Amino acid sequence: MIYFSKYYIEVLIFRALSAIGIGSILPVGFSIIPDYTHGKKRSEVFGYFSFAIALGTVLGTGFSALTLEDFGWRFSFLIFGSIMLFILPIVAVIKEPMRGQTEVLELEGAEYSYKIKIQDLKYIWKRKTNAYLILNGLYVIPAGMMVYGAIAFLQNERYMAVQDAYLAFLFIGLGFLLGLLIFGYLGDVWFKKNIRGRLYTCIICNFISLPLILI
Repeated sequence: MIYFSKYYIEVLIFRALSAIGIGSILPVGFSIIPDYTHGKKRSEVFGYFSFAIALGTVLGTGFSALTLEDFGWRFSFLIFGSIMLFILPIVAVIKEPMRGQTEVLELEGAEYSYKIKIQDLKYIWKRKTNAYLILNGLYVIPAGMMVYGAIAFLQNERYMAVQDAYLAFLFIGLGFLLGLLIFGYLGDVWFKKNIRGRLYTCIICNFISLPLILI
């Protein structure tokens, strides 16, 4: 629908609606992964999942940047929107795993039947770990926005050509992709030695990345 939009308000509305759909993919994906994988390997699998998302972002951004001058901004929405139309039927027929099946398989005859309730949200919000994760988002989200705006910044402020700006962005994306795979694996290794290993891995990565972003 964005491809057929004639006015800015239409683009804004359809982009907001698509963002809601894209945003719902992340919690669903991270919720299903524990049902497919054992606890000792989850950080690594989470890394693969995030790697796939980041790889799509890097390639999609690059494709848009390289085709913008010749085909216009609508072209990218047409191509990727058409691809999604073919993917949706495939997603619709995928069989969902049994809730908590990786833990259930270890306990013969057990069944995970609990479903979250509205009143549980109050308890979840009061957990200190979740509160710290929300506060961490205040840093992560702006940092992500800075990365996504890198191409426009390099073009407008550094007067770089589209291809050169994308090449610079590509190096940022490659570093991000490698970090997901490497530290996802290291988080699992550390977890086997210390139950807080994954937490420490996240903290260390945040402290390392913060000064680099400010520079």
